[in-house]
Amino acid sequence: MAVTTVEETRRTGPPPYPADTNHPRPGRHAEYYLEEGNLVLLVSSRVLILLGLSSATDMMVCKVKDTLFKIWDGSFRRHSEFFKNTSSSLLDIDKGIEGSDDEHPLVVDNVEAADFEKLLWIVYPSAIGTFKAKTAQDWIAVLDLATRWKFKDIRELSIKELSKFDIDAIEKIELQQKYEVKRQWAWSAFNALCSRTNGLDVAEGRRLGVETVIDISAVRERLEKWGRKKPDEVRKAVAEVFQLELEGPPIVTSPK
Repeated sequence: MAVTTVEETRRTGPPPYPADTNHPRPGRHAEYYLEEGNLVLLVSSRVLILLGLSSATDMMVCKVKDTLFKIWDGSFRRHSEFFKNTSSSLLDIDKGIEGSDDEHPLVVDNVEAADFEKLLWIVYPSAIGTFKAKTAQDWIAVLDLATRWKFKDIRELSIKELSKFDIDAIEKIELQQKYEVKRQWAWSAFNALCSRTNGLDVAEGRRLGVETVIDISAVRERLEKWGRKKPDEVRKAVAEVFQLELEGPPIVTSPK
């Protein structure tokens, strides 16, 4: 995440910042512009569009969607190591600098306002113990920002909540890898890929990476002997190859 001042963005960022007439004034978020708040953030998502590139006169256009949020900085400092460690001068509203008002917001680049709103659902719940996040995609958005900004408790919460959803096995392992979640969290996904009839195809292999593909292949090779249709054997092989704790009901061994 990049945090810059508006003036720095205008000096160094891509168009349309250099020409203020082409950069409409950002709107305030309907729900999370809290008048009693003490920190103003400009959440900015940008999409670069290349026009041509066949000559020096070809243009690169930047579509910008900016949204102003006004929140209590204490909540962010309490939950986030990133904001806790941010220089206090950046958040000192008495000095009239970044974060003090709409004209001097703390700029948060490359974040969708809708995703930032989902993070705020958790930071500022409408009722204790309830969450407006209802879908896996909601919680993935929360996990992404919580990881980037070191909201440790919220990251752990989002990982826990995502465990309740039936996420596609490939996608779940991708999430585990991208956000460096413990492999144990993706137990069900490893189990599903090792026990299904068909092996991984090329596209799936590329998504999972070499190490995971090798481990899945090793499990499947073992099960060629032990039987992929025997749930206990699948679980045991997955646990051994991926070095995971055995999940599910205890494995009952037949007496010799």
